[in-house]
Amino acid sequence: MRRVGRRTLTVGRRGFAALAVGVLVALYAPGLIGGSIPCFRDLLSHHLWWHRLAALSLVHGRLPWVDPAMGAGAPLLADPNTMALYPATLLFAALPPALALTLHLLLHHLLLAMGAYQFLRRLGRPGRAALAGAAFAAGAGLAVSQLAFANAIAVLAWAPWLAWTAVRLPEEGRGLWRRAAAAACFGALSFLAGEPVLTGFSWLVWGLALVTGNGWSRRRITPRLRLAAAPLLALALAAPLLFPAAAIHGGSERGVLGLAHGSVAADAFLPRRWVEPLLPHLFGAPGPFAPDGSWAYPSFGWLRYEVNLHLGTIPLALLLLAGWDRRNRLWIAAALGATVLAAAPGLLVAAGRVLPVLGEFRYGIKLLVLTQLALVPVIARATSAARARPGAFRRRSAVAGALLVAVGFPLAAPSPARAVLSGIFPASASNLARPGVSESIAASVRWDLALGLIPLAAAAVAPSALLLPALVGQMALGGASMLIWDDPAFYLDPPAMAAAIEKDPRLVEAIAFPFDRLHPPLAPAEPAPVNRSRLGAAQLWRYYGALHGIRYRGEAGPDGMGPWRVADCARRLAGTAPGRRAR
Repeated sequence: MRRVGRRTLTVGRRGFAALAVGVLVALYAPGLIGGSIPCFRDLLSHHLWWHRLAALSLVHGRLPWVDPAMGAGAPLLADPNTMALYPATLLFAALPPALALTLHLLLHHLLLAMGAYQFLRRLGRPGRAALAGAAFAAGAGLAVSQLAFANAIAVLAWAPWLAWTAVRLPEEGRGLWRRAAAAACFGALSFLAGEPVLTGFSWLVWGLALVTGNGWSRRRITPRLRLAAAPLLALALAAPLLFPAAAIHGGSERGVLGLAHGSVAADAFLPRRWVEPLLPHLFGAPGPFAPDGSWAYPSFGWLRYEVNLHLGTIPLALLLLAGWDRRNRLWIAAALGATVLAAAPGLLVAAGRVLPVLGEFRYGIKLLVLTQLALVPVIARATSAARARPGAFRRRSAVAGALLVAVGFPLAAPSPARAVLSGIFPASASNLARPGVSESIAASVRWDLALGLIPLAAAAVAPSALLLPALVGQMALGGASMLIWDDPAFYLDPPAMAAAIEKDPRLVEAIAFPFDRLHPPLAPAEPAPVNRSRLGAAQLWRYYGALHGIRYRGEAGPDGMGPWRVADCARRLAGTAPGRRAR
């Protein structure tokens, strides 16, 4: 027995090492070897500047209370999204900014995969099944989407480690308190990372693991009750962040202005997005950036707030195979419940009237992150079923492949793509008629078809040997579009407008968002809208934020946590005497 166990563990370790190296090479080599910087969304418009400012303050022995250069003085420590007290923020004091940001993403991505693997092993899943679950946890679209937000990927990375503490609890003694202490530490790190919605999801998954991972005997009731102290300990450890955040909440944009009517539904999993898990690039490259990322405007609104809903055909086949196994029912119920809420935000609004905390929930699409976390144990158990029942897995694979072909084939050529999408989304017909758009969409669909069908066929041919590498390949390729790399010189050297504002801050009065007007024209050598949008995203962030631009944006802070008057004060009072500005 011991030899078998050791052999299984060795295979698991080797497989995980291969997975880690694959993620490293596929996603992060440009930043680690080529010196590039990941330049997508909030990474540069918010997090890079705040992390560096907070880290330098801590290194010099000062608490990072405020950012004095943004607006009229924006809260830093009191805004959880700034991650001012998160340990990894110190990377930005010790390393060049581009490398620090790359390592922040890489380390948390690996933590996510490692945590999922250890969690599944403690649940009793075999080594290869645990590796498949870890590949899904770190590679499906909703996971790689969090790479656009330094705080979100950090919170997600600790979610499986938190669940790991709730499985196979010792019955009594120091072992139980060590487990509670570990849960408190992981939970506190999640709080300090500063994404409250995902932190709540992490504790929900912890609760599910507590119920499913300890059997149903009466002797297990007492350890579960004692472990309930872990959330309170986590709150106590994170108090240096949570108390200041609570103090400013009443005067923040969320507390004073509340949420706009229908804001929860602004980016929900509505029917117009249901095709995206199988055709993740149909709506263009990540981000609501013209031209292809906005081809569906105005019928889509916040289409790309959460940038990638890639599920993959192999996970779909696995779910069809073993999704209704009785041992998976609680996890499946949680996943379905989260998906229904994401697809019917009216239910969420109604629930918010009963539970006021839900009134703070801004984007319904985030619920799908809970769906993905709940599906990780299901994917692992289904992997074992696929190896034990290859014929059944092949039949489910044929169903998944047929579904992908039925959805994607009518869109794989330019003319049918334009006709079909114009019929489904009439408001987008004029956008679809622009030169090159339908050709670009068809090319994206063909790529998604290949990405869905080729790995699925390989896994179906030999599930025992090829399912795991095919799954890893599909997950890595499906999520590769999330990271956009660029030359860090464009972000770390101030542009001309920044130098002008340094000499005369009154320019802020005339130019509320100065860098929005400096976007250079897109390169004519990139004719396809999908390709042009990737370049456009990079060029956009060169001027909109980063170490220099963020100081002059005069904006209200991430997720509306900054005082809502800051932007107005900054624009009205910039350049006035210090005494008048203080009043």
